[in-house]
Amino acid sequence: LRRFEDGKLNVLFAARIERRNGLDLLLAAFHRAWKQIEARLLVLGDGPRLAGAKARLPSELAEDVVFAGAAGEDRADWFAAADVFCAPSQEPSGGHTLLEAMAAGKPVLASDVEGYRDVLAHGREGELLAADDPGAWARALVRISREPVRAAAYGERARLTAQRHAWPSIAHEVLGLYRSIGVRG
Repeated sequence: LRRFEDGKLNVLFAARIERRNGLDLLLAAFHRAWKQIEARLLVLGDGPRLAGAKARLPSELAEDVVFAGAAGEDRADWFAAADVFCAPSQEPSGGHTLLEAMAAGKPVLASDVEGYRDVLAHGREGELLAADDPGAWARALVRISREPVRAAAYGERARLTAQRHAWPSIAHEVLGLYRSIGVRG
């Protein structure tokens, strides 16, 4: 994925392309931000709304929106190529993909929905944004692009948070709990 190492802000969306995952909102936000910054949207996923999303894409964005299809073995490479990960979910969500991006040390922009709030603290690992406000998303993308120190700090804190959610940490906590109540293994 070296072709994306050209100085543009690489914005990653990785989810099934259906209404609840918010690609339409992100496309609208990206279009607004794209008018102010050099950026590229990497869309990783497929689904029932893929053809419609491609058809509605303004022609001026054609070169800067990459529809990569479903992730395969190279999923980690897409996260590595990203500068920021966006999860504009329209409904509560589990946050597993957020943790994947955070483990890669990426700042995260996510909808302020149940589930994501359990993983991401606004202003710490990234930002929680209204799920229905493309203007707020556009401003956040511009901020990430123009404030690399902020973006790097979000990414570093994201990596540390993801480590606390990794299986070795969880297993250690569970074993400690069992020991504290007298369960022997």
